[in-house]
Amino acid sequence: MYPPRETKKPMEKPGYIYAFNPDGSEKWSFTNGSAGGTSGVPSITDDGTLIITGNDMEQSKQTFVSKIVAFNPDNGAIKWRFWPKDGVPEGSVTIGKDGTLYFGAKGSDDPRIAFFYALTPEGKEKWKFPLTEGMSVTPGVANDGTIYIGDWGGRFYALTSEGKEKWHIDTPKAYEALSSSPAIGSEGTVYFGSITKMFYALNPDGTEKWKYDTGGGIVSAPAIGSDGTVYVTTTGGHLFAFGEKKDAVSTQSSEKKISAGSNKLYLIGEIAVFAIIFFISIFLYVKRSIFANRKKLLLIFIAFLSLLFLTDIFAFYYTNFYSKQKEVSNNQEQTGDSGNSSDVSCPDHIYNMGAGKYYITIGEKNEERKELSQDEVEKIRKTCKNTVWPNKGNKDNNSGNNGQSPSAQQPNSGKYLCPHHIYGTEENGFYGAYTDMTTHDLLSEELSWVKSNCPNATWPEQYRKDKN
Repeated sequence: MYPPRETKKPMEKPGYIYAFNPDGSEKWSFTNGSAGGTSGVPSITDDGTLIITGNDMEQSKQTFVSKIVAFNPDNGAIKWRFWPKDGVPEGSVTIGKDGTLYFGAKGSDDPRIAFFYALTPEGKEKWKFPLTEGMSVTPGVANDGTIYIGDWGGRFYALTSEGKEKWHIDTPKAYEALSSSPAIGSEGTVYFGSITKMFYALNPDGTEKWKYDTGGGIVSAPAIGSDGTVYVTTTGGHLFAFGEKKDAVSTQSSEKKISAGSNKLYLIGEIAVFAIIFFISIFLYVKRSIFANRKKLLLIFIAFLSLLFLTDIFAFYYTNFYSKQKEVSNNQEQTGDSGNSSDVSCPDHIYNMGAGKYYITIGEKNEERKELSQDEVEKIRKTCKNTVWPNKGNKDNNSGNNGQSPSAQQPNSGKYLCPHHIYGTEENGFYGAYTDMTTHDLLSEELSWVKSNCPNATWPEQYRKDKN
């Protein structure tokens, strides 16, 4: 069971590294008694050396720490180890064209103290670059040597092969926001996802090519097909396929195109009916033997035209006024919006910022945050029955709590929510990570409450003995 400090149970079995022959027989295996490693897949250099991220004994600390370890592919003997001091590498190592090894590491106690590393093929540090938080993605390296990475703070970088920043963009913050490894298209487009449900396509210069709200968090790496189609899965269990930008239109845009096509067919049909009526009328008018009374025939012809004209008027009114008014009415009914254009009129979700503060997401793709005032919070609480509040579901399910997340209540309320992880140090301050993928700083009184009431919350290593 991994990790023992979270399950509170002894480790059942140590982790192993295995090498198998093509026929399935075991070639060699290796274990040092640790709980295993954190790399997604091994990396293999040109000479066959196996590079993994795994736990290894550190004599200076007399405990297992996470290191980059290189193995001889023939017998499993360790060739070299690299430990970023007080750092924890997560994710797989990427190998550049010149053999340089790239990976990121979070701080062992505080993920906000993090660096991105470049090593020589022999395991010696070439350079390191500071990050806003830790990272677990496998770096992407373009043909020109540009390195693409994203960190948990939501920042996505492009670095040169010498470790200099070319550019960066900031995406919405969340717990381990960017955990999706980047994929690079043949034309240089960079693709990656976010835990905040957005999937991004960037040009090599960092400008946005397009982005798409998948409706579910993304932690998987995109895969690119031979025809350029980009595939990615979400935590909600959906698989998306993206092509050119024109193929990634929303359902609403598709419906508009279909509607426009239907209108064209309707117009062609009208012209055809009009032509038939017109020529039949002319034929009957000329053939006096069939209708000798020309006035009666003319009245019939005018009646046909009048009916067609009235039909046009009705169709025009329905298409341009009535149907749109009905659509607006339906939207207002679904969202609870009575016509107020405010961004905070009955939002779908409310998110906590800690210390009694809340925010909502706004913008076309919900990519921006808007902090709510106390008046706005009270308005939503009173009038929006279907709004989902953080951690506890909707307002009606928050009995005795007025729809408010315990983790967001003010100190001295006597009630908070237990975080599943606590990070930080006495010097930098502590913050908690919660099950709704949010994080917030722990104020002193809230921190005291967590210490006394949250026995299952995991703490940084140096504080563990006193808290478990």
